[in-house]
Amino acid sequence: MAVLSAISSIIRIAPLLLGRDVNASFNFFIEVTVSGTTTKILLISMMPILTYLMAFMCVAVFGLFYNVMAKYTGGISLEVNDRDSRS
Repeated sequence: MAVLSAISSIIRIAPLLLGRDVNASFNFFIEVTVSGTTTKILLISMMPILTYLMAFMCVAVFGLFYNVMAKYTGGISLEVNDRDSRS
């Protein structure tokens, strides 16, 4: 997700530097919208970092939730058998 955000930032910053109007907003649980050219450049360049941080926090919260629930439910178990050792 952060890689796509970085590619999007690179694509979106070029027209902004050429004077075109570009919509700059960040929507991932929180909404950040800016209006000035300088703040648009700053937000667009920070979007990959913001996306990474928000995704990291979501995974951390899910991991915490899973670890708490695994105490009560037993968690996920996986059993693997080797196909070649059938005797």
